[in-house]
Amino acid sequence: MRKNLLKVFIAICVISALSGCGGSDGVANLSGVKASAVSTEMESSTGQESFTTNAEGIAQSSAQKLSTSILKGNADSTTMWPSNSIRVCYANLTEEEFSSIEWYRDIIRIAVANTWEAHSRVRFTDWGRCPNSADDWFVGVRINFTNDNPSTPLGIYSYPWGMRLNLVYNYYFRERCVDNVKPCLEFDVVHEFGHVLGFSHEHNRDDTPDDCKEKKDTAFIGNDPIGRWDLYSIMNYCNPNYQKEGAAILSSTDIEMVQKYYGKPNEIAYVAKYASGATIGAFNVKTGVLRYPYVQGAAGLPNETKPRLLHIMKSSADGQHVYIAVSDIQGGDEALRVIDTPSNEIVATKMIQERVIDLQGSPDGKLIYLLYKASSGEEGMRAYSAQSLDLVSDVSVSGAKLIARPRLNSKFTYVLAESGASGQQTISEIDVASANVTRTFAAGAFGKHGTGIALSPNETELHFITHAATGDDVPQLTGVEITSGKPLALRNLPAGSDVTEIELMDTYRVLMGTNTKGKSPSIYNLGDSTIKPLIDRPLPFSFPYVTSPDGRTIFSMYKQRLYGQSYFSLVRFDLEYGSGIYVDDDLAMIAFEVDSGILDRPFAIAYPN
Repeated sequence: MRKNLLKVFIAICVISALSGCGGSDGVANLSGVKASAVSTEMESSTGQESFTTNAEGIAQSSAQKLSTSILKGNADSTTMWPSNSIRVCYANLTEEEFSSIEWYRDIIRIAVANTWEAHSRVRFTDWGRCPNSADDWFVGVRINFTNDNPSTPLGIYSYPWGMRLNLVYNYYFRERCVDNVKPCLEFDVVHEFGHVLGFSHEHNRDDTPDDCKEKKDTAFIGNDPIGRWDLYSIMNYCNPNYQKEGAAILSSTDIEMVQKYYGKPNEIAYVAKYASGATIGAFNVKTGVLRYPYVQGAAGLPNETKPRLLHIMKSSADGQHVYIAVSDIQGGDEALRVIDTPSNEIVATKMIQERVIDLQGSPDGKLIYLLYKASSGEEGMRAYSAQSLDLVSDVSVSGAKLIARPRLNSKFTYVLAESGASGQQTISEIDVASANVTRTFAAGAFGKHGTGIALSPNETELHFITHAATGDDVPQLTGVEITSGKPLALRNLPAGSDVTEIELMDTYRVLMGTNTKGKSPSIYNLGDSTIKPLIDRPLPFSFPYVTSPDGRTIFSMYKQRLYGQSYFSLVRFDLEYGSGIYVDDDLAMIAFEVDSGILDRPFAIAYPN
């Protein structure tokens, strides 16, 4: 696998241009880095790649006009890393040389941490010496120090070519940086790591104004120019702040761009700390620290003396709200409640007489879809306004079990149902506004080990778990093309897998949770029909709940029974790009339940502003 990746990358990387930043004639002679230059008292200045800038020549009126525009960035979506965790190393350095440039390495690391990492979920790791060239296992960004101007190919193509930086600024147009290395290096680093993340030069855009006369690159020009041109982007040669101190910062639209592709940094895990009383904790997923005071999800409900349990949590598409279902343990009414994540307050409540089976939010954030089962046996799906919780529509769906998480379309929802009489599954396509079932797809039999339904990211396919016969213990993964109704390939999963949830991370990777003790979540590859566990070692617990908000980082909760009580703990998995290994990190965010099965979904991932 590693060798195949290497061949692909070399074929594409060695092309006519890098990222428009210029080339390099070789590895720098570090003897030019003098000890006298390694001083924290150096005067400040700024610098950037080698270019013929006209930033100072941009007309003030034009700059003012642009600064009030809707500004965006310039990305190349074909070069994005498939992981939020990207490795970095320093190439061609002896141990002595590596130690001698500690001051420079600190500047580089801090500049990246204060910009791209601070404003997104991307993490640059390792930062040590690169392995010997004979060892081909390192997949990531190799930083080379050169005697020429800085340069970096875009995104994944920065491997294996690498990033090139100059510590002594001994090339044209950079004389001002020779005695003012720190601010110049900071700016260079932030700009070059922007290229590492797949961001092209802003002045490559077709809507670049005539006032910016920088020469456009001939390759890696970007294919996602969202919105209008951004004068103040860190990736823009015409940025009037290029020559000013403190310019190594991201513009608001640099931030928007990195968050689009690599996620927001203030990711919060809402965890049902205790099912009883619906006590909810909001934890920072990077640090595990409680962000807010605990929310008492049952507080203030009618008949508050009733013992109530939280049993489902789902976040809205934009992460600004968390929807929770709080039940009466004695089988009475339930409460649908909405938590506003920026304020961490319950802002809406709807009392419901029926049992809540599942719930999801619409992609546009306007509706909450809820499956219910009444004591009379009636089952179906309702849509509530996410703001007022007023009922919008109600449609009967016998045996309704799961809603496929919507990705793009707020017009239709897809509900997986089971018929106890026939032992068969069906999927109902529901027109939300008219409350009609517009189509029904056969979904095979339900069995002992597995259930799940998921939409593909582009919502052209439905994937689900089925069985060859009712009660069978060998789950199968299959699906249907939504437009044509054509069945997808039928794929056998390991016997006894007991699949509890599935979610498509992209068009070919299916993430699966399991209730089988000793098994971790796994990823099924639709391309080569292989299945790979996230943890390839024996485990004393199961992982029934899974989600991947960005298709990169995976969250799950492992379930364990200790001293007669079941509990869950949240785990984050980060892909180590190149090795294909997911590194697990137990975040120790514990959820306790009263009885096995009470917690149907004890966590949700949200993104409060």
